[in-house]
Amino acid sequence: MRWYRKTDRKGSRKTSRVSLRARILGGLLLVLLATGASAGLLDLLRNTKVDINTGLLDLRLENLVLDLGLLLGLIELEIDGNQVLAILSLPGDIETDLLISFDRVLGLTEQNIGLSAREFDPVDPDLLQRLPPGAHVVPQADFPMMVQIEPVGGLAFSDTVELELHTHNLEYQPGTNLRLFAASGGEDFRDITTYVGSGSYRCRGRRGKFSEFLVVEDTRDTDVVIAGKFDFLQDKLHEFRGQMPSWIYWSLYLKVAHAKGAWAFDNDAGAVWKLKSAIATVEGYGGYWIPNTWRSSRDIDNVAGELSAAAQTLIFSLELPD
Repeated sequence: MRWYRKTDRKGSRKTSRVSLRARILGGLLLVLLATGASAGLLDLLRNTKVDINTGLLDLRLENLVLDLGLLLGLIELEIDGNQVLAILSLPGDIETDLLISFDRVLGLTEQNIGLSAREFDPVDPDLLQRLPPGAHVVPQADFPMMVQIEPVGGLAFSDTVELELHTHNLEYQPGTNLRLFAASGGEDFRDITTYVGSGSYRCRGRRGKFSEFLVVEDTRDTDVVIAGKFDFLQDKLHEFRGQMPSWIYWSLYLKVAHAKGAWAFDNDAGAVWKLKSAIATVEGYGGYWIPNTWRSSRDIDNVAGELSAAAQTLIFSLELPD
């Protein structure tokens, strides 16, 4: 299923599918949970007719809830099976349709997905330090939106999660260098792109974990990108070596090494074939021999998901036209 914002001839949103206030109330509850709010206070806030009057502040809670939704950038949110469908909007007509698709998921609700968006400064030194070095990876001033996903409340998923962005703030051109980057826990951003397309710009990427996503222009040489993705996949495989039987590790090690060797001799198709074989191995043994679950408590590694996602974005780069 693919879901995108409906517009009339003037481009205005039609949001009849979802109760805005209910969705944003979920966002408020999420913030309160994250800050350690008491269960009694949460029960109180579930009643949107309560007034807050301290003498200094006299606001209806429902208005506070609406204001919070605007701060989170969340306009529309719907859960549909294993998918999250959302519209995110920031001041200045910065907007995107968002589709989050899980392979398998438990505990997925509007309250615990932890979805929000914020505007970033494209020349912020702290942000630039988290991107690949040099001047070849540039955050987009026309779409300065950071999508943040920080699930709480028992959400767990297996294998990978796919994130798809669709925005009219950027224009797709054949051969575009626009890419989807992601990071977790303050780490450096990396290219996770598995698809780019038109309408006006659409991109997808897969992850084995969350939380931050943004679109950049990446003008690095494709071979540099591919080499970096091979190194990252091999590093992750080495990192997770102790979490799988040695015979599976060596099988994966050889497949990735052979893929890298095929690429080095200009056999991209052979490299892709070996990587797809590695993905099949990971998915075939995931859940029993290889840990394949991510959960909001963040106490285990989703080994299968992270390896599979790293291999899939590498395949995307290998299959780009010369």
